[in-house]
Parts: sequence; C-alpha cells; structure tokens
Amino acid sequence: LLKNPKVAIALSVTFFVFIGYSVVNTYTTPFLTTAMSMGETEVSTILFAIGIASLFGSKIGGFMADRIGTNRTLVISMIAHALALALLSIAVKSVFVAIALLMLWAIAAWAFAPTQNFNLLSISPEASGIMLSLNATFVQLGFAAGAGIGGIAVNSSSILAICWIGAVSVAVAIFVITV
Repeated sequence: LLKNPKVAIALSVTFFVFIGYSVVNTYTTPFLTTAMSMGETEVSTILFAIGIASLFGSKIGGFMADRIGTNRTLVISMIAHALALALLSIAVKSVFVAIALLMLWAIAAWAFAPTQNFNLLSISPEASGIMLSLNATFVQLGFAAGAGIGGIAVNSSSILAICWIGAVSVAVAIFVITV
C-alpha cells in the first residue's frame, strides 16, 4: 500500500500534521506556565478545556466532511491549525486571545483526524483495516517526532519556538496536500 503514491502522500500529510500538533501538545504545560505565567489551577482548567475542544473538533470534522467534502475539510482544518499556532506565539500576552487560539488549535487538529481516516479509506477501500492501522502508525510517528523536535527547540531556543515549528510543520502538510 505504501507504494501507492496517493497513500504515501496522504500518510505524509498525517505525519506532518501530527508533528505540528505534538510539538505544542507535549509542551503545553511549560508553555502555559512559562510564556503565560499561569498557575496549576489555571493550567488544569485550560488543559481540560483543550480536551473538550478536541472532542468538538472530531465531531466538527465529520460534520464538515459530510457537508463540504473531505478535501476541503482537510485543507480548512490544516489552515486553521497552522494559523492558530502562528498567532499563538504573537498573542501570548493576551490570555483570552491565547486561550481562544488554543481552543481553535485543538478543534482544528482533531477535525483533521476523522476526516483523514475517511480520506484514506476512500483511497484504498479494499484494505480498510490496514489503512487505518497505517494512519495510526503515522499519527504515533508524528507524535514522537513532534515531541523530540519540541524538546530540542525548548532546550536550544525558546518555549515560543514550539508554536512556530508546529505551524511550519502543518504548513508543509498543506503544501504536500495541495501539490
């Protein structure tokens, strides 16, 4: 299946999107405590809200795919994901704007996930189980790579660098899917 260019490209998009998600998700707590000077209670509340936003994102992704199509949903969710991360590093001084951007980021990232599953199933419906397994593998590889890249960035630069790295990774995915 990986020899099929459509499958390989779609899985590379999954990989880059989840690098973009993981580089920030892994370091959300240090981002909130360092860049936004929040305490434990505030961080816990925001992490809970991000979790709820991700649930809404999954639901919204399926709804949008049904209404406007898979490809448009994928592109819109990736654009929202990249923009939210790019703006987050700029809006870090405004708590309310930053929290709204974190919610948008979670919604966009998880609107992508079920839509990408459907996209992969439509590419190779005869191998649905394997396709979902491959996609899950690329999600996990993206998580691992994003966490590692984020660690390097935080250690050698600034906590704000994770936002830009995440945005660039998702922008690479947008470039791949549009080309």
